[in-house]
Amino acid sequence: MLTSLLLASSLAHASGNFPGELQTWAEVPCVPSCILCHATAVGSGGTATQPLALALQERGLSAGDSDALLRALDALEADGADSNGDGTSDTEQLRAGANPNTGEVFCGATGEAVTELPRYGCLQTARGTLSPFALLGLGALLTLRRRAPSC
Repeated sequence: MLTSLLLASSLAHASGNFPGELQTWAEVPCVPSCILCHATAVGSGGTATQPLALALQERGLSAGDSDALLRALDALEADGADSNGDGTSDTEQLRAGANPNTGEVFCGATGEAVTELPRYGCLQTARGTLSPFALLGLGALLTLRRRAPSC
């Protein structure tokens, strides 16, 4: 049962590597928040509805595929796409540490994150890849073990 829960949790955050990949591609000193693409700060399936996410999806982005993310970012840059129509391309804003959807800076000049990032990223922990689903499963398992009658 525990193995099933851990496997399910690893599948639930298949795109958890995207913020780090985006950071490396854009050459910014801090990890971008999930809200660059997602409607929620923790990300999750079905919430990648921000203009940047839609622009990347139109260029081949698919969940969990880092290579597709990099190809989509390269295509976005080649197209000079400007999702919010502010006159600065999405990729220029990303490389400047700004959110292409709003223009707000997410990464300061000294590398500190300007906006508060969730402690568990896009469905992963700050120290690893154990998702909230795995934590819930472990909690349920411990609760069941406590309630088991002793002989």
